Amino acid sequence: MLEDNILLFLETARRQSLNRAADAMGIDQDEAEGMIRSLERRLNLKLFSEFQGKKRLTRLGEKFYHGCTRLEEMANELLEEMDYTPVPQIQIGFTGTRDNQGVIDLVSLYKSQNSQVTFTFRKDEISALKNALRSGDIDIAFGLHAGFEQDPELKIVDLFEYPLCLILPENHPLTKKKKISVEDLQHENIVVLGRRQAVTFYVDPLTACRLNRTGAAWQSEVRSLDDLIKTVRLANGVGLALKESLDRERLKDEKFTLADLKFPYAAVLREHEERPEITSFVEAAIEYFSPDAMSQRIKKAQKKAKKEEKSSQ
Repeated sequence: MLEDNILLFLETARRQSLNRAADAMGIDQDEAEGMIRSLERRLNLKLFSEFQGKKRLTRLGEKFYHGCTRLEEMANELLEEMDYTPVPQIQIGFTGTRDNQGVIDLVSLYKSQNSQVTFTFRKDEISALKNALRSGDIDIAFGLHAGFEQDPELKIVDLFEYPLCLILPENHPLTKKKKISVEDLQHENIVVLGRRQAVTFYVDPLTACRLNRTGAAWQSEVRSLDDLIKTVRLANGVGLALKESLDRERLKDEKFTLADLKFPYAAVLREHEERPEITSFVEAAIEYFSPDAMSQRIKKAQKKAKKEEKSSQ
């Protein structure tokens, strides 16, 4: 019953971290910072100070915190006393907001059209999310299809092919292979095109390939295609990036070979799930990640990126 920015304030004060509070509430970190700044402007006071990397309440912030806590307790007591219809709630599990930003955007859009539904989020490893699905601790998990395979208790709904592209320099041994496997990349020097270039949806390419950062022979993240080209050549490595973020003609002109690597991204729920709020949300996810919808978001994001690039020059 309290406003989202006040709930975020309370969570930040309790955890002494805005980032951890944002993760717990499924809010993007930039959005969370804006919500706290907006609340401070509205109150015309500073709520937090920074000390040893932790968020500490100011004197007035502490006074506001105690007042909000009392309001929260009163609201909870009122809800318990009233005879009301429970609000539909969907519990979502994923490996983290940063690597599943598309899910956060989907939830935000869905809530704007279905205000009666509430969401909670759980961040965990895939194996733990599978157990949470079976036990009913979460309702839906999002992640790479491969992580949830071979489990008869779970139903996997593929949403889209997550298109990675391998960028191979001329005469690299992998250019002779018809099909490149994850195992082929285990000992390669891998250069990743950074998150700022992943304009619509980002799952860490190394995670997608089941390569941890210490498992590859060498790994770095670069900011631009020019930097990727230079680094791959100097390090005798291979590039790895979102297919949609690459200038394929430019790379071919530079004598690189491009190899597509596809990974289905999926929504996962219990096999016989029939609750209408769950099935409705899955249908919304299918629509949100449809090729047409994703194409529109790509164009919008590219326009925004070009505008920001011009303004920074």
